[in-house]
Amino acid sequence: MDLAMRRTTICLAIVALLLGVPVSAQEYVPSNPASPTLPAEPLPAGGEAAAGQIPATPEPPRAAQAPGDPVPHQQWQPLEQVAPGPDVTASGEIVPHGAMQPEMMFGPMPDEYPRGPCCEKTGRGYCCPPNWYLDQRVRAMYHSRAKWGVTGIYGTIGQAFDGTQFVDRFFRVPGMTTRSGGAEPAAGYEVTLGHYLGRDAENRDQFVEFTFYGMNEWDEDYALYRTERPTVSNGDLWPNQEQIANFEQVTFGNLFSRFDADLAGFNRADDLEQRYTSRFDNFELNLRVRPRARTDRMVMYQNGRWRREAQNGPSCSFLAGLRALSLDEGYSLSGRGIIRTQDLVNDTDTTAVTRGDYSVRTYNDLVGLQVGLDMLWRQGFAEFGVRVKGGAFVNFADMNSSLISTGGLDDPMANAELYDASGPYTSVNNQYTESRAASIRDVAGVAEFGLTAAYQLRTNIVVRAAYDLMWVNGLAQAPNQVSSQVGGPGRINNDGLQLFQSLSLGLEVDW
Repeated sequence: MDLAMRRTTICLAIVALLLGVPVSAQEYVPSNPASPTLPAEPLPAGGEAAAGQIPATPEPPRAAQAPGDPVPHQQWQPLEQVAPGPDVTASGEIVPHGAMQPEMMFGPMPDEYPRGPCCEKTGRGYCCPPNWYLDQRVRAMYHSRAKWGVTGIYGTIGQAFDGTQFVDRFFRVPGMTTRSGGAEPAAGYEVTLGHYLGRDAENRDQFVEFTFYGMNEWDEDYALYRTERPTVSNGDLWPNQEQIANFEQVTFGNLFSRFDADLAGFNRADDLEQRYTSRFDNFELNLRVRPRARTDRMVMYQNGRWRREAQNGPSCSFLAGLRALSLDEGYSLSGRGIIRTQDLVNDTDTTAVTRGDYSVRTYNDLVGLQVGLDMLWRQGFAEFGVRVKGGAFVNFADMNSSLISTGGLDDPMANAELYDASGPYTSVNNQYTESRAASIRDVAGVAEFGLTAAYQLRTNIVVRAAYDLMWVNGLAQAPNQVSSQVGGPGRINNDGLQLFQSLSLGLEVDW
């Protein structure tokens, strides 16, 4: 299955699951309407009523009673401490005779019932989940670099002690690595669309959520320039120096790469340049289960009226679902050298340009199952918390690379057999080409930790911010695919690990 077909199949599977989610839970609708919103402030803690500042303490509003129903005896607790008793439903409605009636256990589907009764302060509360919610954010993401590896070096001659005396030796000084260059955050987009399915038998709200975030793209490059142009004759100090003919002198740049010294353009170069590109996308389809938090309370204000308000405190939710991630990377290394060859016998002086171009692309498609947990604390209009997610995945990884080296016949220190059209390696004279491709299906893992914060601007508008840290292993990263072996088989390296850090900010709208 090629790359396009595989990704199309994954997207269609997620859409099919999203459209096929059944709506099976049901919700009980309390019959008493919410009290009107009052501008007055609640009573402060203390005994103002006992001190005579308030003439009488009115009772909280009662639910409408059917004709002939006896009025249940209620033992009202002090203000700010009202808790549901055996004669009060989870939503705060009085139950006749202290027992849940059969018609209260089953109600209309979520799309049919009105919101409420809700907290009159925030518009939310114990039994007021949103029917639909849409969360859109801007997500700035930073990613770690590939495993450290040298990609460009400075070649130089120095002194080394061989046990008896100091002798000349060839030294490789790292000048460029897979982590060279500045890594900057990339902006992307995040959207979550959720729908309320209903309340289950254990008094938990259930939601189905589709989440996408991605379109984060990175493009980084780094260049290396020669520091000297040595002139050498036949010898054994520089790599392949013994291939220089007698009575010849060769002048070249002192840059070398991780490719074999037989290749021109990548070695004995005057400049080397690398480029790294990456793109990240994430898709999720989750079922979220949220146990209902502390029940709402009835609060009496100084004007003697009662108002329903949600309580501050902790809450949590669990999720499980399908997740797909894609990480596409590209890496290229280009070199250019000017080779000057002087023939002291024939008195000739020639100059030629050598070039080397290498590029590799990797495609990682991770598909698997995940579970997660959110722990939140609500304080008035604000909300803070942490969240964790993790799962096991299968990584469908592909790699293809291309190498072109030109000018090897003009470089006395290159392997001329690679560039001879009459030989077994190339059909184009003075140019060596090599293409590799490989695929692998292997396990991968994803773990995520985040800090979240939210503030409610209106009853149906919330501003949200988050910091997330995600760890992904089992990746085929492009810079790790470079092989120094000339003519070797195509292999894919999928032991890469990447760390993503992101900051997100946006608005959630409920309806």
